Amino acid sequence: MTSVRSVRFLFLIIVALILYGSLYPGVPRPGGLDPAAAVDYLFHSWPRRFDARIAVDALLNMLIYAPLGWLGYAGLAGAPRALRAAAAIAFGCLLSFMVELAQFSLEGRVTSLLDVVSNGCGTVAGVFGAQLLDALLARRLARWKEPLARERAAVVLILCWLSYHLFPFVPSIGVYRVTVRLHAMLAVAASSLPVETLAGMAEWLAAGVLLRAIAGPATPQLLVALLAVLPARLLIVHQQLMLAEVLGALLGVALTLAPWRARREAPAAVLLLASLAVSGLAPFHIHDAAASFSWRPFHASFQTANWEPAGIILLRKMFRYGAFLWLASRSGMRPGRAAAILTIALAAIEIAQIHIPPHTPEITDPVLALLLAFSLRLLAVR
Repeated sequence: MTSVRSVRFLFLIIVALILYGSLYPGVPRPGGLDPAAAVDYLFHSWPRRFDARIAVDALLNMLIYAPLGWLGYAGLAGAPRALRAAAAIAFGCLLSFMVELAQFSLEGRVTSLLDVVSNGCGTVAGVFGAQLLDALLARRLARWKEPLARERAAVVLILCWLSYHLFPFVPSIGVYRVTVRLHAMLAVAASSLPVETLAGMAEWLAAGVLLRAIAGPATPQLLVALLAVLPARLLIVHQQLMLAEVLGALLGVALTLAPWRARREAPAAVLLLASLAVSGLAPFHIHDAAASFSWRPFHASFQTANWEPAGIILLRKMFRYGAFLWLASRSGMRPGRAAAILTIALAAIEIAQIHIPPHTPEITDPVLALLLAFSLRLLAVR
């Protein structure tokens, strides 16, 4: 399998996920689809006023479609650049347009012309981002071309990790807001402190090992500089920095920079898997009453009215699960075995959560682990 074919597979995965998320739960409205009415409604659905909420939704749509544009452009390698860009942008805009028309006939979905525009802008941003990176790697960042190409999976995971800390990338600046968040950061529940400290330590150690694979000797300086994402979270809407995360980050960085004789991949993978189990089973209060188990992937995320916190949780899971798969593979474990261990572990945690509130037991996490295992496998193909 060639690298271009891998990119095309990833492109198809992105398309499938966009369709699933955009058309979920797929319950039709009475009367079915009226194409003429759908088109008329779409072109009269431009918002009369703009506020912060609408701006954030538009930005989220752009972020969702940016990978589509990037992979669509990269998947047409060999064709003229102008044709690649035009084809990727046309596909993204057409997909968005058709999805919005389909949403007109579905319960719980809202057709919006602003979504078409923001999705198209996201596709354009992805295409031009891919072109810009190609130009930079060919000229100013030539020394990074080989490590970035060699460690594509690690690069994607680091981007997921940074996105988890900074999502939704919208500032919320003000002395009062920062003061409130500082007070909330210091108001630590004793029961959650060890759980979140362990999670933060495992995540930062994993990020350090991933970064070392990309940056090599420059890792210590880069990792210390990346500690700046923690105070930055005090200025991002929907983000809340906790004291346990700061403690975990400092411990994780210290473990990364400590002089180890052995390789770090295997201990980092074990620590990350242990933190997943502890986080998934906390607060360890077993109830007799059983919660219902959802067999629909991402059901809890789609049920919430506030997408931003759900996006933060999803990005964190993508990093944690993907980092475990990468670390286990680099420690010598076969990728298929690592995927099986992670999927079975997550499934067992979800089943246990049936009796451990306030968790929401669902099939999402095992499905996400399998998707990540397949995607990372594609990224590893050269």
